[in-house]
Amino acid sequence: MLMASRRLILDVSETRRDEKATYRLDPSGPVDEGDIERELLPLLYKYHPALDDVSGKLKQEPGVRDALALGPEFFLSAPDEEAISRFGGVRLPVATRDAFVRDLRASGWVIEE
Repeated sequence: MLMASRRLILDVSETRRDEKATYRLDPSGPVDEGDIERELLPLLYKYHPALDDVSGKLKQEPGVRDALALGPEFFLSAPDEEAISRFGGVRLPVATRDAFVRDLRASGWVIEE
């Protein structure tokens, strides 16, 4: 059985004005948020136009703040019965979606579209 932390499902019902595709983490099993962070942050840095590819720090160049909304973003789930929100998934801009998903699949993630 696949770990929930390695499976993302495209949520076609969520349309976004910024044209980002929403992929929700499969919540059917245990989620190790440390693993998610180690696996997904490097991709977020790689595909986010406002962040340095290696460090994830905001680039020091003119207009970089305008690029913040253009990159991939993580989101949290709704709070559970203990009022704790967990990693819910990722939103991917159209411009980098295919490459980001390809990299996820290459590293062992299951992506359902």
